Amino acid sequence: MTKRSKDDLHKHLNRVKQCCSCHKIFLTDVNNNNYNFLDVSLKCDSYFCERCAKKKRVKLIKRVQKNLSGKNIRFLTLTFDTKQYTPDDTYKLGSEYFHRFIKYLKYHNFKFQYFKVLEFTKSGLAHYHVLLDCYIPVSIIKNIWFQITGSYIVFIKKVRSVKKIISYILIY
Repeated sequence: MTKRSKDDLHKHLNRVKQCCSCHKIFLTDVNNNNYNFLDVSLKCDSYFCERCAKKKRVKLIKRVQKNLSGKNIRFLTLTFDTKQYTPDDTYKLGSEYFHRFIKYLKYHNFKFQYFKVLEFTKSGLAHYHVLLDCYIPVSIIKNIWFQITGSYIVFIKKVRSVKKIISYILIY
């Protein structure tokens, strides 16, 4: 329990606001312009919090590296055609289409693990960054994505450093 003046309290509160929601202050007593409060640190466990995001990212990178490391990793980007879809369409339909895409690949006997991140372009369209742990020919990926979305916009690249590509993906 700490006693502080009103000005000290406001300075402290402003500093706490800059941190995030993972820091809470409980006012306990107010007497003659002196505020008693209990300062408690709590984790919000959010990727948007500077304090919590670092730890979460490190854990996620380790988990993805453990599951995908040492394999034939491919970085895949699946994009919707701007002529056929609005940003709202891609947001609403994106998840459904992505899951359909994964089902098609598994139907064609590809066995793999994947890690995906949804990103929005400057125009507001959703697209997916995906890490796959197996080789799938670009022609098959393009054909399946076209059957589902009507779009051929696909990019695929072999990954040299899993840690670097995960860090890139986690920016979004």
